Amino acid sequence: VDPEMPVEDTAAYRSELFGPRAAEARGVCLFKLGRDAEAAEAYAQAQAFEPDEPAHRLKRVLAERRAARRSSPGEPAPGPRSNGGYRWAARALLNGLAIDLGGVSVGLSATDSVRASAIRGLLGRMAPSDQDPAVHLSFGGHRAPAPERVPDDSVGAFEIWHDDDAIAIAHGPRVGGRVQSGRATLGGYAPDLGQLFRHMGPFLLAALLGPHDRFLLHGGAIQREGSTVLVLGGSGAGKSTLVLGAVRDGWTVLSDDLVVVRSGPAGPIVSGIPKALAVPADVVGGGVPIGPSPDPRARIELPYEAWDSAWRAVTAVVMPGHGDHATATIEPIERPELLGALVHSMLSRRPTDVRAYFGLAAALSDLPACRLLHTRTPQRRAEQAAAALAAPLAS
Repeated sequence: VDPEMPVEDTAAYRSELFGPRAAEARGVCLFKLGRDAEAAEAYAQAQAFEPDEPAHRLKRVLAERRAARRSSPGEPAPGPRSNGGYRWAARALLNGLAIDLGGVSVGLSATDSVRASAIRGLLGRMAPSDQDPAVHLSFGGHRAPAPERVPDDSVGAFEIWHDDDAIAIAHGPRVGGRVQSGRATLGGYAPDLGQLFRHMGPFLLAALLGPHDRFLLHGGAIQREGSTVLVLGGSGAGKSTLVLGAVRDGWTVLSDDLVVVRSGPAGPIVSGIPKALAVPADVVGGGVPIGPSPDPRARIELPYEAWDSAWRAVTAVVMPGHGDHATATIEPIERPELLGALVHSMLSRRPTDVRAYFGLAAALSDLPACRLLHTRTPQRRAEQAAAALAAPLAS
């Protein structure tokens, strides 16, 4: 491995990882988890590698018989194979895959399994598209060079350059991306490429969708009985906590973090880009933190996959925040403040996209809106938020 540029597609691995030892080890893990049919498949793979090794056959037969017993009358049937909520395999990106994103066919590709998994982590719950891609996004090992001028904007650790015909984004000297003429490229190396793409990918996607009059917002959306609420707020403001309370109260969720808005026949409409629903551990009383490395916000993933994939007419806007009271409280939001929040939430800063979005943002700012301040007691935040939400907006 070149220590100056440890790109995954030039890395070296021990050859045993691609032979019978890996298949056998996977079989052991699945067998101990009680996923016997999958364990039998893994042992069969090990047997294909080493057909003269009798242990592989014996383990395969044992797993197959135990799977048959579990599915026989009087025994609980094994559950379906879990795919983590994803709608397509990461390996599909190695040859290219198109997904439907806000009604736009987006072609996706990656150079290796690590980067393919990073893209799927953000977009894997979106349906594949049978249309030819209108725009393209690729994730590879080589950094797109940044412009040789001072950045126009910065978001956390990211620097952004934007012109009418292109944007560039960089994370330090080793990661860079560019969007121009309907094509986005992102490349370079970082210790956690999945986390990197979760943060940088939306800016690239926003620039791809803007020319198609689809505008990507950092926000969530929930709906119930004809009411669809757009939930705005920065990271840590309490969007996911509000969404969790809404789920428990009978709402369905379009997304808790990324949504696409556009103009509909009768006003603004919204569609979600769902990811795994993640909430602070103290809100639900603990759990296993997300990610391969400790999550800085101590969030956990919840087993929610009942996403609403339809376009919905937006009927109200809520901005969550953190309060100091024993119960959640509702405060009014003046239209200029709401309009500013709507513009700030749109992730493309390209001037042409901002100008195209402004009329839609003005229409959204005319809708009923409020600020919802969470209770100071973490364990009651979701419940209190749902109760407070129901009164002014869902009636």
